[in-house]
Amino acid sequence: MLMQPTHRHIGFLTAGIALLVFASACTTPETASETTAPVAVYDSAADSLRFPGETHLRNVRQLTFGGNNAEAYWSYDSRQLTFQSDFSGINAQGCDQIFVVNIDGTPHADGSPYRLASTGKGRTTCSYFTPEGRVLYAHGGKPTGVREIDRDQKVVWSYESKCPQVLGCRRTAEGNTLVAEQGPCQVVEVDKEGKVVRTTPLTTTEKGYHLQVRNVHKLENGNILAAHEGEGAAREYDPSGKVVWEITKIENCGDAVRLANGNTLVSCGTQKRIIEVDPKGKIVWEFGATDAPELNLTWIESFPYPEAKGEYVFFIDFDGHREDPKVRKAIAAMEATCEVVSVLGSFPHATPADE
Repeated sequence: MLMQPTHRHIGFLTAGIALLVFASACTTPETASETTAPVAVYDSAADSLRFPGETHLRNVRQLTFGGNNAEAYWSYDSRQLTFQSDFSGINAQGCDQIFVVNIDGTPHADGSPYRLASTGKGRTTCSYFTPEGRVLYAHGGKPTGVREIDRDQKVVWSYESKCPQVLGCRRTAEGNTLVAEQGPCQVVEVDKEGKVVRTTPLTTTEKGYHLQVRNVHKLENGNILAAHEGEGAAREYDPSGKVVWEITKIENCGDAVRLANGNTLVSCGTQKRIIEVDPKGKIVWEFGATDAPELNLTWIESFPYPEAKGEYVFFIDFDGHREDPKVRKAIAAMEATCEVVSVLGSFPHATPADE
């Protein structure tokens, strides 16, 4: 189930299997003109994945058919998705790799439904489409780093890290790229030519590099806001690496974003909650498992909202259907605290094709 408020952008996605994607909302098509193709008649019998009684979605399509598939991101033209997968049928390595799939189901130039967008070596994490239709992602292997590829899988920009692991990357408003490096824990800002223009050392008590830092953001004042997943902390650093603000004891901090009102929104992944804290660290709003005790919340994460600078969408994964009483209770809780809540749909449980 997907919800999207405005001030606090919150999303809910409920599904029985990974990456069960809806293609279009249930809307009234525009009348065809002489210069446009006739509008196809909707055949509900052919919409086999649509849950009985569903009124908000139609043309539901399953795009993956095995393995674990996660963190799917839309292209700006809404024609493709980029996602992680460890499915052995498309990924012999057995470790998360980045793939691109066409939403309409058409194959890529080589005839395959999925196009490998990562190196094929080492574990990858979140990937993003750029407005130009390119894919930006962090990768492991030797070396680790960040790559940007075009639709023809040509590398148009890259950064090679000297650290053993890179899990996060973000494009800044200036067109530079922030890279969250682990071991040592630091953020490097790399320009369009691949030159490091600034390195900001980060502070963490986490010894193992894998969980030292996850997502990072450059604030309007030039400081860095970083989420330290393993330590359970979010910190703001000035360019020299001095901590100017922090909040701690927030287990599994996956991301932190600064709101227009000066507060900070923090996602606490497997802790199953989102909190909004003021500059003094006081929690002024939160949503979590206690607000919907009967739901099996599994993950909370945030993503940039492309249509509004500085706005973010938070996604929450949990089991259930929109008509379940427990899910209705969760929706009511969101409507009581958010300016706008839009429900896009939910799906039944299913068994992956390779099981």
